[in-house]
Amino acid sequence: YETSLEIHHKDRYRALATRLNIPTPKALSVHNAKEFEIALQTLTFPVIVKPVDLTGGKGVHRADNAEEARAAYANALSRTRKDYVVVEEFVVGTNHGFSAYLQNQKITFYFADNEQYFLNKYMVSGANTPTTTSAHGQKLLCEYSERIAKELKLVDGILHIQYIEKSDETPVIIEICRRPPGDLYIKFVQYATGVDYPKMLIQSETGEACTESLPSLGTPPKPFLRHCIMAAQKGTVQDVTFAPELQKNIVEKFLWYKKGEPITDPLYYKAGIVFMKFASPEEMQTLTEKMTDLVKVQTDMNCSLRITI
Repeated sequence: YETSLEIHHKDRYRALATRLNIPTPKALSVHNAKEFEIALQTLTFPVIVKPVDLTGGKGVHRADNAEEARAAYANALSRTRKDYVVVEEFVVGTNHGFSAYLQNQKITFYFADNEQYFLNKYMVSGANTPTTTSAHGQKLLCEYSERIAKELKLVDGILHIQYIEKSDETPVIIEICRRPPGDLYIKFVQYATGVDYPKMLIQSETGEACTESLPSLGTPPKPFLRHCIMAAQKGTVQDVTFAPELQKNIVEKFLWYKKGEPITDPLYYKAGIVFMKFASPEEMQTLTEKMTDLVKVQTDMNCSLRITI
């Protein structure tokens, strides 16, 4: 239980990373309004204010000044189940995920991606691979992961990380967990690498030995995208449409939307998930940049706009 808290609670992970000399945002735990004002004087803007115990970007806000930070603090406190939050300095760079499989506290398989965001800038809406993270950055992530595994005496299984790669190729870890990420992420890994990642994780959780044949560390995956289908606005769902030029790329779709259902919060609404393969990383990147225009949730608001125009 203590190990789980150390990994999953943002304040305790920041302390762990500092102790192990692993790059992490400069952060302060804030337990009351006085401490919050001290944090604003201590840290450099912009800052991120976040609950210590939530996922999916809930209650997370960037603040460029004290007024915005105070509003963010009130929102974070209203969402957390704890009585304190974390305030940390904003890290500039590109956003990524790193999923590793540990055996005897050593990495035997890993996978890295590039994250995409839509309306909600703190909840991942898509991920593609191969990663743009440098080979040096990936090597450092392996070293950091094994440092954490040794320190906490982690058993075999998944260690998943979200990180920001800075311009100097330093990966700064912002989140860490020992669970499979959401939105069918482990299926995304399986598609891109050919490795049965879901099976590996089940074997580790049930105490069985990993029987999967694993590629050499650092073997680049095939160009793939996992895209969450999200709405651009409130309204009533009419349909989900895919541009004709995507048909050759679509490998599998999971659609759970219902026509006529309301979208009350487009920051979190998802109509489904689609997996796509590409002929090259260049094609993947070009189409990924246009994906929210190529795959759309059609609502009654869309129809109204068309009629108005």
